[in-house]
Amino acid sequence: MSVVAGRLWDMASVTTEHYAWIRSSPVFRSAISGGYGLTLVQGVSPGGVLRAMGAEPQGTCTGVDALIERHADLRGATDYWPNRERIVRAAIRLADEDGLEAVSLRKVAAALGVGPMRLYGYIAGKEELLDLMVDAVHAEIRPVGDGWREVLRSLAETTRQAAHEHEWLADLLGGRPQLGPHALARGEAVVAALDGVDVDAIMPVVTAVDAYVIGAVRREIAERRAERATGMDERRWQASLGPYLERTFATGRFPALATVVRDAAHLDADHTFRIGLDFLLDGIEAGISR
Repeated sequence: MSVVAGRLWDMASVTTEHYAWIRSSPVFRSAISGGYGLTLVQGVSPGGVLRAMGAEPQGTCTGVDALIERHADLRGATDYWPNRERIVRAAIRLADEDGLEAVSLRKVAAALGVGPMRLYGYIAGKEELLDLMVDAVHAEIRPVGDGWREVLRSLAETTRQAAHEHEWLADLLGGRPQLGPHALARGEAVVAALDGVDVDAIMPVVTAVDAYVIGAVRREIAERRAERATGMDERRWQASLGPYLERTFATGRFPALATVVRDAAHLDADHTFRIGLDFLLDGIEAGISR
């Protein structure tokens, strides 16, 4: 018998086959690659092995088979042990549900059912985690089309769609270029579509489209958040300001604005985005055709 943390483990039931399985399991290999350096010899408690691999015994049980049954079916359970992909997926789920303020290594570790220190073998800190989250979402941004105009339109639309599905993305876009594998694949697709355009114009063109999309989605996400905070959608908000605007425009100080507000079509966000993008692409076409 072996005593571990006040519990008795029946070592008689730990066979050579059990140890062979533990050594060959994905969980054990993850422990080795994570720098835990486990050495299994006959007489080592299975409870100690599982603790080293992140499991905590529940109650009194006998032998490795009982431990496996109690601990999320560890036999072949490749999803049990955290890895970088699982960490990033968990962080994205938290951010999708409650925003970036819900993302911390402690909260991600809790969502994965492990201790926070376990994550530092894969993630250096929160800044790296945020970068990995952004790059993971870039996998959803795959511009396609025939010719540069269609590809740039696809770039804008898929980026906007990704930001709508992951609101927090709008807060992290912009700034220094993303250099993760998915972001680079997205960049490669866009730049390849601009083959034939003067090389000095390529990055200004892509930057212009990115800037338009980032500005548009940040405004749209801000409107979503304001609607949730106030319980008032955009139309109701505009209606509430109607009397104030009528009084202000009646002074005659803002005639151009008064005409637009009263007479122009009130477009929804989708239509507004498409029209603005068309204006931008028309300008790009005129510029690169000179």
